[in-house]
Order: sequence, then structure tokens, then C-alpha cells
Amino acid sequence: MKNLYSYPSALLRSVIAIIVGALLIINPGQSNALIVSIIGVLLMIPFVITIIPLFVVKNDEEAQGKKIMMLLLTVGMAIIGLVMILYPQSFMALFMLFVGILLFLSGTIQIIGLFKFCKINKNYWLMIVPLIVMVAGIVTIILFETISEILFISIGGVLLLYGISEI
Repeated sequence: MKNLYSYPSALLRSVIAIIVGALLIINPGQSNALIVSIIGVLLMIPFVITIIPLFVVKNDEEAQGKKIMMLLLTVGMAIIGLVMILYPQSFMALFMLFVGILLFLSGTIQIIGLFKFCKINKNYWLMIVPLIVMVAGIVTIILFETISEILFISIGGVLLLYGISEI
């Protein structure tokens, strides 16, 4: 744990943060596709890990049902991972649309839940954050194809600031 806060470790962290932040700001579209592809590869790894023991371990009746369920689950993950690798831009656009819908619904549910409380106690300022979440959801739903690039540029800026401040 002591090595994590040493000078060489802090310098390495800051240089990596600056490089990743600069890459995210310079080319957010390519970074977007690369990150989705990496996640796709990571989703395919459990399939490979599960398929090997399936052929190596001898079959017994009790474990057969568990093996089939595990195989089906990992095949599903591998298919999603393959789609992410082959079509990263389309997958990211659909993912951002899904995130926008979730933000809108969660903000709306929070406003509905707080409305009666705020009406009784006259604390309408408590609805500011749920309203911001709901508006963020609406903006994400409307701009779902381009919002991921804005998100990656923002993350890149934060990483740049972190890296510079760490140095």
C-alpha cells in the first residue's frame, strides 16, 4: 500500500491519466469504439474459460445441468461481446439511448416520490436534483448518437486535470 503513494507511482499514474485524457479529447469517436471493443473482448473471456473445463472434466449427471446453464450464460455473453466488437458505434448509441431512458425514468420517479413530501413541508428545492436527472435523460434520449462523444471529452478533460494536478 505504501508503494501506491510513492513518487514514482504518482508520476506513473499522472502520466497515464494525461495520455488517456488527451486521447479521449483528441479522438472521442475512436476512443468510444475502442473501449466498447475492449469490453466486448472482456465479455468473451468467460466463454473461453467455461468451455475448456467442459471438455476436460468427465461428465456426471449432477453437474451436467449446471454445466449446460453455465454454457448458455457464457454463450449469451460471448454473443453480446461479439456484437460489441463487430459493431461498436451502433452498440454505444443503443447503450446511450438505454441510459437516457433510465435517467429520465429515475428522475421522474424521484419527482413523483418527493412531490407529496415537498408539498407538505414546502421544500421544493429538494426537487432540483431529480429534475436535473430527468432533463439529462431527455437530452441523452434526444442526442443519444452524439452524447457519448461529449461524455468521453468530459472524462478526458477531468483526467487531464487530475494528471496535471498529480504531477
